[in-house]
Amino acid sequence: MIGDNNFQLELIPYADSTVKAEYDLDKIIYDLNSQIDLLSGQADSLDYLVSIGSGLLCGLLDILWVGEFSLERGRSIASDKIDGLVTKTAKLLGCKNDDLESAVKFLEKKSPL
Repeated sequence: MIGDNNFQLELIPYADSTVKAEYDLDKIIYDLNSQIDLLSGQADSLDYLVSIGSGLLCGLLDILWVGEFSLERGRSIASDKIDGLVTKTAKLLGCKNDDLESAVKFLEKKSPL
């Protein structure tokens, strides 16, 4: 097989070829172009103006309404929520007291690590 290099090549112009319907290149190219049109963006100037306007409005709302970013405020809110969750969990499992320290001690006794 290694020394067997006999092959025949015949060039036929596209216009003269008898191409099967399943391999019709014009139809394949048309279908691919249709798929590309569906996947590409069809935005016009109105779409761009709406996106710019919504970005500016959201930026103004963020500046004027939300206020300054503070990690301390976020930590205190999260700490309060976690403390409430620990207290509620301890109460559901049978803790008698409402304070955080006794709830933590109860949960540590209930499920030690």
